[in-house]
Amino acid sequence: MEKAPNITSEEELQKLRIEGKINDEEYNELLIAMNKQTTENVQTHNNVNIYSGFRNVPWQIWVVVALLGLEGLNNLLIIPTQLQAIIWLAVKVIFILGLIKGWKWVFCLSVIVGGIHVLFFLIPAPITALMNLVLIALTISSYRFYFSSPITSN
Repeated sequence: MEKAPNITSEEELQKLRIEGKINDEEYNELLIAMNKQTTENVQTHNNVNIYSGFRNVPWQIWVVVALLGLEGLNNLLIIPTQLQAIIWLAVKVIFILGLIKGWKWVFCLSVIVGGIHVLFFLIPAPITALMNLVLIALTISSYRFYFSSPITSN
């Protein structure tokens, strides 16, 4: 088989077959190879999109997410006795999702709500206030993850 030019579509491949530059067997081989390469490129592209986002999340946010998740489990267990725990759980789910996805508004809201919790629990539950202060510090230490400008290449 001759060295075929770079084929980018099935139409171009069909044109080569009609012109007699490739036979039916070569056409089928090239078509299969072209479709396989396209499928592999799409799968690679999709995997990069899925996993690269998680790899970029700072370790501090993973700690915050883990602590919010544990607290969310507690909220889930107390729902039968305290129905307002449904709201607490929903807020934690939004915080977890938003912090991992890099949503700026969730970053700001979590710092504000954490600050309110520090003030609210300072006297009646100082350990809880301290935990909220740690969550705020960890979140704020990841400021660049949420507010840095993306690097562009020309």
